[in-house]
Amino acid sequence: THEHRAWTTREILTTRNFWLPVIALLPLSMAFGGVQFNLAAYAQDLGNSVSQAAWLISVLSLAMIIGKLFFGFMADRVEHRNLYWLAAGFMCLTLIGLQGDPSYLVLVLCSVSMGLAVGGLLPLMGAIYSHRFGARSFGRVMGLVTMIITIGGFGPLIAGAVFDATGNYDAAFILFLAVLIPAALGMLGLKR
Repeated sequence: THEHRAWTTREILTTRNFWLPVIALLPLSMAFGGVQFNLAAYAQDLGNSVSQAAWLISVLSLAMIIGKLFFGFMADRVEHRNLYWLAAGFMCLTLIGLQGDPSYLVLVLCSVSMGLAVGGLLPLMGAIYSHRFGARSFGRVMGLVTMIITIGGFGPLIAGAVFDATGNYDAAFILFLAVLIPAALGMLGLKR
């Protein structure tokens, strides 16, 4: 079966089971970066103290740990697409919650929601690809995936540029949502 053979780079790069998760995970990574690296500044722009802004980062970090444990545990028990949609749903809630002039409580809830979403990113990526390409090709597949996912590093730059142009992050958060939703729908085509 395919689990026991080694896939060539060409075979990997020409299969839907490689590209659909990459295309779905990339906007999640981009949105996370765009929010995470601007979260403290954003919180302070809304009138919160430096210590309140720092607390949000702590909440986010704790939620990421919980997300990693949860998604890692569930990856062997629940269909991967459903777990991905759960993570994408948390990220969408975050992007919607951050619109306008959110209260500090909403910022805390968004930090939890985003942490849970992104905590799931690595365990999900590992589970999705190991189940579809097997152990012998896992290193090669993950190397290719990671190379592409690094494009998500443009998220903070996009959010910063939008802030510089408009004076707030709302348009950036809407842009991230506009990319994340169709990418999440694309996961419908992922084979089990």
